[in-house]
Amino acid sequence: MYSVHPDGFPAGEEGGGHILVLYDGSPDTDRAVEHALTLARQRSARLFVLAVAPHSANAGAAASARVALTDDLIAFARLGRRLGVEVDGSCLDQPDRGIVEQVIASHRIDRVVLPKADGVPKSPGARLLRDLGRDCPVPVVFSTDRPAGAAP
Repeated sequence: MYSVHPDGFPAGEEGGGHILVLYDGSPDTDRAVEHALTLARQRSARLFVLAVAPHSANAGAAASARVALTDDLIAFARLGRRLGVEVDGSCLDQPDRGIVEQVIASHRIDRVVLPKADGVPKSPGARLLRDLGRDCPVPVVFSTDRPAGAAP
């Protein structure tokens, strides 16, 4: 795994780039999106939010979760526009590392922002985040690390 820097970027590294953040609607991933927006704004980078729908055996609950995540993606795009950050996104029906790696390659992602996971992950999405944090093809920044210049 790449080294992790407190502000997400090594000293002297140029701005720009493409940041990926995974989101599942939880408070931890809300903070990760906030962190990613701050980094993207500071670095003049683009942000891609990949929403991961929770698994549900109930088709109605799954559809409802997907609608809520899609609404959140729209809200993130609007917030990004106000902040001067280009935000794009997509929603996955199931957590799948292969798809995440395809997104990293196809969107030229050079940084991933993840929530700092404590304890044992209980959901498939949380396990995906844990696994990606351990062995990611690009540098990882954990959202508990405050971006340089961010308000305390």
